[in-house]
Amino acid sequence: EEASQQLKESLSKAQSAITELETRVQASTTILDYQDALAALDSMVAQLEEAPELISPFLVADCHGRMGLLYQKLGSYPDALYYLNKTAQTLEEYHQDSLLAEAYDQLSALYQEMEQPQEALTYAQKALTLKGQNQSCTAPPLGQAYHRLALAHHQQRNYPQALAALQYTIAIAQKQYEEQAVPPAGTYAPLPWGVMDWQAPPHTAMGTDGWLALSPPAADSLVPDLAQLYQQAAHLAYASGQNQAAIQYSTKALDILQQHLKQPHPFEVGLYHSLGVFYAQAQQWEQSLVAAQKAVNLGQALYPEAHPDRFAAHYHLQRIQQYRRPQLLIEP
Repeated sequence: EEASQQLKESLSKAQSAITELETRVQASTTILDYQDALAALDSMVAQLEEAPELISPFLVADCHGRMGLLYQKLGSYPDALYYLNKTAQTLEEYHQDSLLAEAYDQLSALYQEMEQPQEALTYAQKALTLKGQNQSCTAPPLGQAYHRLALAHHQQRNYPQALAALQYTIAIAQKQYEEQAVPPAGTYAPLPWGVMDWQAPPHTAMGTDGWLALSPPAADSLVPDLAQLYQQAAHLAYASGQNQAAIQYSTKALDILQQHLKQPHPFEVGLYHSLGVFYAQAQQWEQSLVAAQKAVNLGQALYPEAHPDRFAAHYHLQRIQQYRRPQLLIEP
């Protein structure tokens, strides 16, 4: 009985220590003190390993996964890979497929950041396979998995495959909005998985051979996620040689943005700039001029005079006005 009481007290102390460490992790992460958060997580793993009655391989795997993500934020990629792989190995051993899919997704994101596209694609495909096999998997994880796969294909310059995956993401996102409680007219709540940021495909007209690119349309909390997805699809369609599809996707993104914000936004400048390029590539000159002029007008209203996006939009308009010959446009 005395031994049992001592065990209870030991477990209670261990639980208290772990709770305190978890509070420290949360506080340190909030103020971006990642080194202290890592130290607390390391101590938490030690506490778990010293208390066999408390230890769960999944708790340790969770700590390792969080450490991997923190090392990724710090740019320490070898350490991030080490801990994320430890997490995946534990989850593989215990056949925790739903958690393993998330670990694969995190590894794909890490490899993308490390600019190792083949590894990123491999883990994106693994994550999607597991989520697709899981009958209880809901729409948001599938939307995230398809988006990650699209991003991996994009990094490999497999633009048609990237577009095909992104179309699934958009379909899931559209369904999410339709199933929501009716929001105020023209508003779009954020998607559960957010929007993964990427730049326009590097070999398209955006920024090469005469077309000056605007700044990459980074993810913006004010811009509806669905609008950003449609604009990503527009760039992929254009890179795949599908000019009319690119126009349709950008137009849809523009409609969503204007319904949601009700006032001009810098993202709108980029949309009109893209539409000008897409229309020009399709030799629809009047529509191209209209879109280019709107990009210039909005740029003048939203940006200071020396802003590079304002200059790029003005240059683009002049080029279309002076040269309306298709041979001056680059091939996608």
